[in-house]
Amino acid sequence: MFVGDELDISKFEDMDIEMVESAKDAMEKLKSAFYDVVVSEYAMDGMDGIAFLKKVRVRDPEIPFVLLIDAGEEVAIVEALKDGAEYSLRGRDGSVIFADLSHRIRTAVGGRRVWAALLELDERYWALLQSLPGMSFTSSLDFVPTSIRGNVEEISGYTEEEIFSCDPRWDQIIHPDDFPRLRREIETARSASAHISENEYRIVRKGGGVRWVHELVQTICEVPGVPVKVEGVLYDVTARKRAESALEHIESRYQELADLLPQTVFEIDLGGQITLFNQKGLDFFGYSSGDLKRGLSFFDIIAPDDPNGLEECFRFALRGGCPGQELLMKRKDGSTFPALVHCVPIIQDGRPSGLRGIVEDVS
Repeated sequence: MFVGDELDISKFEDMDIEMVESAKDAMEKLKSAFYDVVVSEYAMDGMDGIAFLKKVRVRDPEIPFVLLIDAGEEVAIVEALKDGAEYSLRGRDGSVIFADLSHRIRTAVGGRRVWAALLELDERYWALLQSLPGMSFTSSLDFVPTSIRGNVEEISGYTEEEIFSCDPRWDQIIHPDDFPRLRREIETARSASAHISENEYRIVRKGGGVRWVHELVQTICEVPGVPVKVEGVLYDVTARKRAESALEHIESRYQELADLLPQTVFEIDLGGQITLFNQKGLDFFGYSSGDLKRGLSFFDIIAPDDPNGLEECFRFALRGGCPGQELLMKRKDGSTFPALVHCVPIIQDGRPSGLRGIVEDVS
Protein backbone atom coordinates (compact mmCIF):
# COMPACT_ATOMS: atom_id res chain seq x y z
CA MET A 1 0.00 0.00 0.00
CA PHE A 2 1.28 3.46 -1.01
CA VAL A 3 -0.20 6.29 1.04
CA GLY A 4 -0.02 9.89 -0.28
CA ASP A 5 -1.00 11.89 -3.32
CA GLU A 6 2.49 12.70 -4.63
CA LEU A 7 3.93 9.24 -5.17
CA ASP A 8 4.92 8.13 -8.66
CA ILE A 9 4.47 4.38 -8.90
CA SER A 10 5.26 4.02 -12.61
CA LYS A 11 8.68 2.52 -11.88
CA PHE A 12 7.25 -0.19 -9.60
CA GLU A 13 5.75 -2.27 -12.40
CA ASP A 14 6.74 -5.61 -10.83
CA MET A 15 4.89 -4.83 -7.60
CA ASP A 16 1.18 -5.13 -6.86
CA ILE A 17 0.48 -1.65 -5.47
CA GLU A 18 -2.68 -0.09 -4.11
CA MET A 19 -2.69 3.70 -3.95
CA VAL A 20 -4.48 5.47 -1.08
CA GLU A 21 -4.51 9.27 -0.90
CA SER A 22 -4.88 9.83 2.85
CA ALA A 23 -3.88 8.19 6.13
CA LYS A 24 -7.54 8.10 7.18
CA ASP A 25 -8.49 6.07 4.12
CA ALA A 26 -5.49 3.81 4.65
CA MET A 27 -6.59 2.99 8.21
CA GLU A 28 -9.97 1.87 6.87
CA LYS A 29 -8.27 -0.34 4.28
CA LEU A 30 -6.08 -1.94 6.92
CA LYS A 31 -9.15 -3.08 8.84
CA SER A 32 -10.19 -5.55 6.16
CA ALA A 33 -7.21 -6.21 3.86
CA PHE A 34 -3.72 -7.70 4.17
CA TYR A 35 -0.66 -5.83 2.87
CA ASP A 36 2.97 -6.91 2.81
CA VAL A 37 4.21 -3.38 3.45
CA VAL A 38 2.96 0.17 3.92
CA VAL A 39 4.82 3.03 2.22
CA SER A 40 3.76 6.49 3.34
CA GLU A 41 4.57 10.12 2.71
CA TYR A 42 5.68 12.01 5.79
CA ALA A 43 3.99 15.31 4.90
CA MET A 44 0.24 14.73 4.39
CA ASP A 45 -2.90 16.77 5.08
CA GLY A 46 -4.95 15.84 8.13
CA MET A 47 -2.49 13.29 9.59
CA ASP A 48 1.24 13.26 9.00
CA GLY A 49 3.28 10.12 8.44
CA ILE A 50 4.46 9.77 12.05
CA ALA A 51 0.93 10.01 13.47
CA PHE A 52 -0.21 7.51 10.83
CA LEU A 53 2.65 5.16 11.75
CA LYS A 54 1.67 5.23 15.43
CA LYS A 55 -1.95 4.35 14.60
CA VAL A 56 -0.80 1.52 12.33
CA ARG A 57 1.41 0.16 15.10
CA VAL A 58 -1.57 -0.01 17.46
CA ARG A 59 -3.45 -2.14 14.94
CA ASP A 60 -0.52 -4.23 13.68
CA PRO A 61 2.82 -4.02 15.55
CA GLU A 62 4.59 -6.19 12.96
CA ILE A 63 3.62 -4.87 9.52
CA PRO A 64 6.64 -3.40 7.65
CA PHE A 65 6.38 0.37 7.28
CA VAL A 66 8.55 2.64 5.11
CA LEU A 67 8.34 6.41 5.57
CA LEU A 68 9.35 8.79 2.78
CA ILE A 69 11.13 11.72 4.42
CA ASP A 70 12.79 14.85 3.08
CA ALA A 71 16.45 15.35 3.90
CA GLY A 72 16.91 17.37 7.08
CA GLU A 73 13.89 15.92 8.92
CA GLU A 74 16.03 14.33 11.64
CA VAL A 75 13.26 14.38 14.26
CA ALA A 76 10.94 12.45 11.96
CA ILE A 77 13.70 9.91 11.26
CA VAL A 78 14.21 9.31 14.99
CA GLU A 79 10.46 8.93 15.57
CA ALA A 80 10.16 6.49 12.68
CA LEU A 81 12.99 4.34 13.99
CA LYS A 82 11.52 4.35 17.50
CA ASP A 83 8.32 2.84 16.14
CA GLY A 84 10.11 0.16 14.15
CA ALA A 85 9.78 1.74 10.70
CA GLU A 86 12.24 2.04 7.84
CA TYR A 87 12.75 5.36 6.12
CA SER A 88 13.77 6.42 2.65
CA LEU A 89 15.15 9.91 2.05
CA ARG A 90 14.03 11.94 -0.94
CA GLY A 91 16.57 13.50 -3.24
CA ARG A 92 17.56 17.16 -2.94
CA ASP A 93 14.98 18.02 -5.53
CA GLY A 94 12.25 16.23 -3.54
CA SER A 95 12.09 13.25 -5.90
CA VAL A 96 11.87 9.65 -4.74
CA ILE A 97 15.15 7.73 -4.99
CA PHE A 98 13.68 4.69 -6.69
CA ALA A 99 16.59 2.27 -6.11
CA ASP A 100 16.70 3.00 -2.37
CA LEU A 101 12.95 2.79 -1.86
CA SER A 102 12.67 -0.39 -3.93
CA HIS A 103 15.46 -2.03 -1.92
CA ARG A 104 13.83 -1.13 1.40
CA ILE A 105 10.43 -2.44 0.27
CA ARG A 106 11.86 -5.75 -0.93
CA THR A 107 13.95 -6.16 2.23
CA ALA A 108 10.94 -5.44 4.46
CA VAL A 109 8.64 -7.81 2.57
CA GLY A 110 11.26 -10.57 2.46
CA GLY A 111 11.89 -10.22 6.18
CA ARG A 112 8.20 -10.41 7.02
CA ARG A 113 7.69 -13.50 4.90
CA VAL A 114 10.68 -15.24 6.51
CA TRP A 115 9.35 -14.29 9.95
CA ALA A 116 5.89 -15.62 9.04
CA ALA A 117 7.43 -18.89 7.87
CA LEU A 118 9.39 -19.18 11.12
CA LEU A 119 6.24 -18.57 13.15
CA GLU A 120 4.42 -21.26 11.18
CA LEU A 121 7.27 -23.70 11.78
CA ASP A 122 7.28 -22.77 15.46
CA GLU A 123 3.54 -23.40 15.72
CA ARG A 124 3.90 -26.76 13.95
CA TYR A 125 6.82 -27.64 16.23
CA TRP A 126 4.88 -26.90 19.39
CA ALA A 127 1.79 -28.66 18.02
CA LEU A 128 3.95 -31.72 17.44
CA LEU A 129 5.34 -31.51 20.96
CA GLN A 130 1.84 -31.20 22.38
CA SER A 131 0.87 -34.41 20.57
CA LEU A 132 3.80 -36.35 22.04
CA PRO A 133 3.55 -38.03 25.46
CA GLY A 134 6.21 -35.77 26.92
CA MET A 135 7.40 -32.20 27.39
CA SER A 136 10.10 -29.89 26.06
CA PHE A 137 11.94 -27.19 27.94
CA THR A 138 14.74 -24.69 28.02
CA SER A 139 16.26 -23.52 31.27
CA SER A 140 19.27 -21.88 32.81
CA LEU A 141 22.06 -24.00 34.20
CA ASP A 142 20.45 -23.50 37.63
CA PHE A 143 17.12 -25.13 36.67
CA VAL A 144 15.30 -21.83 36.10
CA PRO A 145 13.02 -22.51 33.10
CA THR A 146 12.72 -20.02 30.25
CA SER A 147 10.16 -22.09 28.32
CA ILE A 148 8.22 -25.25 28.97
CA ARG A 149 5.63 -27.02 26.81
CA GLY A 150 3.81 -30.33 26.70
CA ASN A 151 2.25 -32.70 29.21
CA VAL A 152 3.81 -31.00 32.23
CA GLU A 153 0.96 -31.52 34.67
CA GLU A 154 0.22 -35.06 33.50
CA ILE A 155 3.83 -36.07 34.13
CA SER A 156 4.72 -34.09 37.26
CA GLY A 157 1.37 -33.24 38.84
CA TYR A 158 2.40 -29.56 38.77
CA THR A 159 1.02 -26.97 36.36
CA GLU A 160 3.19 -25.23 33.78
CA GLU A 161 2.83 -22.04 35.83
CA GLU A 162 4.13 -23.74 38.99
CA ILE A 163 7.16 -25.21 37.24
CA PHE A 164 7.80 -22.02 35.27
CA SER A 165 7.76 -19.94 38.47
CA CYS A 166 10.14 -22.43 40.15
CA ASP A 167 7.53 -23.47 42.71
CA PRO A 168 9.06 -26.02 42.94
CA ARG A 169 12.27 -26.05 40.90
CA TRP A 170 12.69 -29.15 38.74
CA ASP A 171 15.71 -30.33 40.74
CA GLN A 172 13.52 -30.28 43.85
CA ILE A 173 11.16 -32.94 42.46
CA ILE A 174 13.92 -35.32 41.35
CA HIS A 175 13.90 -38.38 43.59
CA PRO A 176 16.52 -37.90 46.32
CA ASP A 177 18.07 -41.31 45.57
CA ASP A 178 18.64 -40.32 41.93
CA PHE A 179 19.77 -36.71 42.36
CA PRO A 180 23.41 -37.41 43.38
CA ARG A 181 23.93 -39.27 40.09
CA LEU A 182 22.33 -36.47 38.09
CA ARG A 183 24.33 -33.79 39.91
CA ARG A 184 27.47 -35.04 38.16
CA GLU A 185 25.75 -34.60 34.78
CA ILE A 186 24.71 -31.09 35.80
CA GLU A 187 28.26 -30.12 36.72
CA THR A 188 29.52 -31.51 33.43
CA ALA A 189 26.89 -29.51 31.51
CA ARG A 190 27.93 -26.31 33.26
CA SER A 191 31.56 -26.72 32.28
CA ALA A 192 31.34 -28.37 28.85
CA SER A 193 31.03 -26.34 25.66
CA ALA A 194 29.13 -29.07 23.84
CA HIS A 195 27.43 -31.60 26.04
CA ILE A 196 24.56 -33.99 25.36
CA SER A 197 23.26 -36.29 28.06
CA GLU A 198 20.56 -38.93 28.22
CA ASN A 199 19.25 -40.10 31.58
CA GLU A 200 16.43 -42.00 33.20
CA TYR A 201 15.46 -41.06 36.72
CA ARG A 202 12.51 -40.79 39.07
CA ILE A 203 10.53 -37.71 40.01
CA VAL A 204 8.23 -37.24 42.98
CA ARG A 205 4.88 -35.97 41.73
CA LYS A 206 2.74 -33.42 43.46
CA GLY A 207 0.84 -35.49 45.97
CA GLY A 208 3.66 -37.99 46.51
CA GLY A 209 3.46 -40.44 43.59
CA VAL A 210 6.64 -41.49 41.78
CA ARG A 211 7.16 -41.47 38.00
CA TRP A 212 10.07 -42.58 35.86
CA VAL A 213 11.17 -40.15 33.13
CA HIS A 214 13.60 -40.37 30.21
CA GLU A 215 15.40 -37.07 29.57
CA LEU A 216 17.55 -35.94 26.65
CA VAL A 217 19.38 -32.64 27.27
CA GLN A 218 21.96 -30.56 25.42
CA THR A 219 23.80 -27.41 26.44
CA ILE A 220 23.51 -24.23 24.37
CA CYS A 221 26.41 -21.79 23.99
CA GLU A 222 25.88 -18.18 22.92
CA VAL A 223 29.65 -17.64 23.02
CA PRO A 224 31.87 -20.53 21.88
CA GLY A 225 32.95 -22.59 24.86
CA VAL A 226 30.61 -20.90 27.35
CA PRO A 227 27.33 -22.76 28.03
CA VAL A 228 24.50 -20.47 29.11
CA LYS A 229 21.43 -22.71 29.12
CA VAL A 230 20.12 -26.17 28.42
CA GLU A 231 17.29 -27.41 26.26
CA GLY A 232 15.77 -30.82 26.05
CA VAL A 233 12.82 -33.18 25.97
CA LEU A 234 11.45 -35.45 28.65
CA TYR A 235 9.10 -38.44 28.46
CA ASP A 236 7.19 -40.47 31.01
CA VAL A 237 8.54 -44.05 30.86
CA THR A 238 6.87 -45.34 34.03
CA ALA A 239 4.86 -47.99 32.17
CA ARG A 240 7.99 -49.35 30.48
CA LYS A 241 9.90 -49.38 33.77
CA ARG A 242 7.08 -51.28 35.45
CA ALA A 243 7.03 -53.80 32.61
CA GLU A 244 10.81 -54.21 32.85
CA SER A 245 10.57 -54.68 36.60
CA ALA A 246 7.83 -57.28 36.20
CA LEU A 247 9.91 -59.10 33.57
CA GLU A 248 12.98 -59.05 35.82
CA HIS A 249 10.86 -60.46 38.64
CA ILE A 250 9.57 -63.27 36.41
CA GLU A 251 13.08 -64.05 35.15
CA SER A 252 14.38 -64.07 38.72
CA ARG A 253 11.67 -66.51 39.80
CA TYR A 254 12.40 -68.68 36.75
CA GLN A 255 16.12 -68.70 37.61
CA GLU A 256 15.39 -69.55 41.26
CA LEU A 257 13.13 -72.42 40.20
CA ALA A 258 15.73 -73.71 37.73
CA ASP A 259 18.39 -73.60 40.44
CA LEU A 260 16.27 -75.91 42.62
CA LEU A 261 16.21 -78.68 40.02
CA PRO A 262 18.72 -81.57 40.32
CA GLN A 263 19.38 -81.63 36.55
CA THR A 264 21.27 -79.16 34.41
CA VAL A 265 18.85 -76.63 32.90
CA PHE A 266 19.95 -74.55 29.91
CA GLU A 267 18.78 -72.16 27.22
CA ILE A 268 20.72 -71.46 24.03
CA ASP A 269 20.20 -69.03 21.14
CA LEU A 270 20.29 -69.81 17.41
CA GLY A 271 24.07 -69.47 17.39
CA GLY A 272 24.45 -72.07 20.13
CA GLN A 273 25.43 -69.52 22.82
CA ILE A 274 24.23 -70.46 26.29
CA THR A 275 21.94 -67.70 27.58
CA LEU A 276 20.87 -69.50 30.77
CA PHE A 277 22.55 -72.13 32.92
CA ASN A 278 21.19 -73.07 36.33
CA GLN A 279 23.52 -73.41 39.32
CA LYS A 280 23.52 -77.22 39.02
CA GLY A 281 24.77 -76.89 35.43
CA LEU A 282 27.52 -74.43 36.35
CA ASP A 283 28.72 -76.61 39.23
CA PHE A 284 28.49 -79.89 37.32
CA PHE A 285 30.36 -78.62 34.28
CA GLY A 286 32.85 -76.63 36.37
CA TYR A 287 32.05 -73.18 35.00
CA SER A 288 31.32 -69.92 36.82
CA SER A 289 28.71 -67.22 36.19
CA GLY A 290 31.61 -65.08 34.93
CA ASP A 291 32.38 -67.68 32.26
CA LEU A 292 28.75 -67.55 31.20
CA LYS A 293 28.79 -63.75 30.94
CA ARG A 294 31.99 -63.79 28.90
CA GLY A 295 30.38 -66.20 26.43
CA LEU A 296 29.93 -69.95 26.54
CA SER A 297 28.73 -72.08 23.65
CA PHE A 298 26.71 -75.26 23.99
CA PHE A 299 29.20 -76.84 21.61
CA ASP A 300 31.93 -76.11 24.19
CA ILE A 301 30.32 -78.58 26.60
CA ILE A 302 29.88 -81.41 24.08
CA ALA A 303 32.55 -83.84 22.88
CA PRO A 304 31.01 -85.04 19.62
CA ASP A 305 32.32 -87.90 17.54
CA ASP A 306 30.56 -86.40 14.51
CA PRO A 307 30.43 -82.57 14.43
CA ASN A 308 28.26 -82.59 11.32
CA GLY A 309 25.83 -84.97 13.00
CA LEU A 310 25.68 -82.65 16.03
CA GLU A 311 24.76 -79.67 13.88
CA GLU A 312 22.09 -81.71 12.15
CA CYS A 313 20.74 -82.74 15.55
CA PHE A 314 20.64 -79.06 16.56
CA ARG A 315 18.65 -78.09 13.47
CA PHE A 316 16.33 -81.06 14.04
CA ALA A 317 15.72 -79.95 17.61
CA LEU A 318 14.79 -76.43 16.42
CA ARG A 319 12.03 -78.04 14.38
CA GLY A 320 10.67 -79.58 17.59
CA GLY A 321 11.94 -83.11 17.08
CA CYS A 322 14.32 -83.81 19.99
CA PRO A 323 12.51 -85.49 22.92
CA GLY A 324 15.81 -87.04 24.02
CA GLN A 325 19.30 -87.42 22.55
CA GLU A 326 22.27 -89.17 24.12
CA LEU A 327 25.45 -87.12 23.79
CA LEU A 328 28.94 -87.23 25.24
CA MET A 329 29.30 -84.08 27.36
CA LYS A 330 32.56 -82.33 28.29
CA ARG A 331 33.39 -80.46 31.51
CA LYS A 332 35.65 -77.40 31.74
CA ASP A 333 38.53 -79.57 32.94
CA GLY A 334 38.22 -81.80 29.84
CA SER A 335 36.62 -84.82 31.51
CA THR A 336 33.61 -86.33 29.75
CA PHE A 337 30.43 -88.20 30.66
CA PRO A 338 27.43 -89.56 28.77
CA ALA A 339 24.18 -87.63 29.15
CA LEU A 340 20.65 -87.59 27.87
CA VAL A 341 19.63 -84.17 26.51
CA HIS A 342 15.94 -83.24 26.32
CA CYS A 343 15.07 -79.94 24.62
CA VAL A 344 12.28 -78.02 22.94
CA PRO A 345 12.46 -74.95 20.69
CA ILE A 346 11.94 -71.48 22.17
CA ILE A 347 9.32 -69.77 20.02
CA GLN A 348 9.21 -65.96 19.72
CA ASP A 349 6.93 -64.14 17.28
CA GLY A 350 6.01 -67.47 15.73
CA ARG A 351 9.59 -68.48 14.99
CA PRO A 352 12.21 -70.54 16.86
CA SER A 353 14.79 -68.33 18.58
CA GLY A 354 16.73 -71.04 20.39
CA LEU A 355 16.43 -74.17 22.51
CA ARG A 356 15.46 -74.83 26.14
CA GLY A 357 16.19 -78.11 27.84
CA ILE A 358 17.77 -80.27 30.54
CA VAL A 359 20.83 -82.51 30.70
CA GLU A 360 20.73 -85.79 32.65
CA ASP A 361 23.94 -87.60 33.59
CA VAL A 362 23.49 -91.29 32.60
CA SER A 363 26.96 -92.54 33.39
